[in-house]
Amino acid sequence: MPSGTVNVFDDGYFVGSVDVNFGMGSMTFFLLDAGSHSLTASFLAHDTYDGSTGELTLVVNKADSTTTVSTACMTKFVEFQPFTVSATVSWSVGGFLPIGLVTFYDGDVPLCTAFYDSDATCTSNALAVAGSDTETSHNITASYEGDHNTNGSVSASPLAITVLSASDVVFRNDMETPAASCPIE
Repeated sequence: MPSGTVNVFDDGYFVGSVDVNFGMGSMTFFLLDAGSHSLTASFLAHDTYDGSTGELTLVVNKADSTTTVSTACMTKFVEFQPFTVSATVSWSVGGFLPIGLVTFYDGDVPLCTAFYDSDATCTSNALAVAGSDTETSHNITASYEGDHNTNGSVSASPLAITVLSASDVVFRNDMETPAASCPIE
């Protein structure tokens, strides 16, 4: 049984060497981009054995993602105040951190778009009461577009926000300190 060294290449780029003992060796791959990879294993010749080469095509699928939307702010506030919402993207397998654009929606209406690289936030003052109502419910969702290694996803559960008409609210002055980019209830 041959022993020696096998050099491994991914699409022609050297990725490592494997020690072969009694004809067996193995290599674990980490962080391969999604897509097709042409792997080549080249056994190096030595005194007893001639060199040889083998090829294998490996297809790496994109990871599935899950997007959630949340806020550190109150979810009931007066219309037209700045309101900050955040998105988190998790993925199904280890590897690359998802990156890309996240668009935040109020129902079907886009509020803003932010770049996701470990989180994405959106601050908008566009939430208002509809017509002559005294309050309106808004459902905020986030949609991650995906990237080369991760499939896109939309938040399954919307963030429920209630916006109050400014004409029907009694304001409390100096009773609490508001957080940055969060409206006062």
